[in-house]
Amino acid sequence: MLSRSQRDAVLAGIPDELGGTSVTKYRDGHYGSLPSFPCLVIRGPQTSSRARYNGTLVKTVWNAEDEVYDEVNAVNQFTTVRVDVEALTEDEATDLARALVETVYSTKLGLDWFTDRVKLSSIPNPGLMLSYQHAIQGGSGHKKIYQMVVEIRVEYELGWDVVGAPMKEFETSIEVGDSEETIDGLIEYEHPEES
Repeated sequence: MLSRSQRDAVLAGIPDELGGTSVTKYRDGHYGSLPSFPCLVIRGPQTSSRARYNGTLVKTVWNAEDEVYDEVNAVNQFTTVRVDVEALTEDEATDLARALVETVYSTKLGLDWFTDRVKLSSIPNPGLMLSYQHAIQGGSGHKKIYQMVVEIRVEYELGWDVVGAPMKEFETSIEVGDSEETIDGLIEYEHPEES
C-alpha cells in the first residue's frame, strides 16, 4: 500500500495540461454533478502486488544519533493508478490520451526514487476506448462522453523498522589454531571515518 506521501507524489505528477489543452483532474467520483470536459478522472491506486519474489530486502540506514547502522526491512510492490481521459469527441479523447502517455513517459511523473521511494514502472495496454451517456444537468437529455483508459503502473517501497533492536555489538572468543590460546574481544559496527 502506498503511503500518503507516495500517493500524493504520484497524483501530483499526473499532468493537467496535455498537448496544449488544459484539463481538469478529478479523483474518482469527486466532481459534483457535472464535470467540465475534457477532464482526467483518476481512480486508485488499485491493489498492490509484490514486485520481486526474492524475500524481504534488509537495508542499513545510518543513525547519526546513535552512530550505528539501523536495519530496515522492506519489499518492493507494484500498484496501478487508472486515469480515464474523458472528452466530448472520440478524436479529442484519443489525442489527449496519447499526449498523457507521452508526457508520463517523458517526465516519469516527476518521481525520484531516492526521495519518494516510488517510481514509474510502465503503462500497460494504454488506450482502451469506452463511451457512456452522461446526464445533462436539468434532466434535458444525455450527452455521449468518450473515455480513453490509461493505466499507470508504479513501483514503490513498503518499508518498516526492525521490531527488535538490531545487534550492534557482541562479545566473542576465538581459539587460535591447535594451541590453547584464545582471543577474547568485542565486535561492534562502526561508521567509517569521513575523509
